Amino acid sequence: MHYSKVLPVLKTNTAANVATTTIKMAAGTLRHASIHFPAGCLYKVSVRVFLGNYQVFPNNLGEFYTLEDYTVEAGAYLTLAPGENLITIEGFSTDAVNPHNIYCMFEVQSIEELDLATVLNYMAESIASLSETIRGWF
Repeated sequence: MHYSKVLPVLKTNTAANVATTTIKMAAGTLRHASIHFPAGCLYKVSVRVFLGNYQVFPNNLGEFYTLEDYTVEAGAYLTLAPGENLITIEGFSTDAVNPHNIYCMFEVQSIEELDLATVLNYMAESIASLSETIRGWF
């Protein structure tokens, strides 16, 4: 499942008055996040992402991404249990002249989707079992 959200950061959104938006996600595993800072942000827009009350991007607590014409591509492996899975995106600007839009995208692997690591582990166990069976024949 893919989720997308735009965070409008107005010139009035300062560090003391952050812009916020939320996304409620289904249960599964958060596998990837992309946060795009378009040209013109000029390192004046700062963004961070929370899952519930826990800061997940960037990983260093209390810090923000502050970039220019760049997309943060962050791999993740965060379990989203059934129930309330609320992602909160916060941002502020030191640009007192221009508003900015930050584009956030998230990929969640649903509980029903097979995880490649699980499939590979099952295959390895099957090969080991077959190997033991063949050895028993000789």
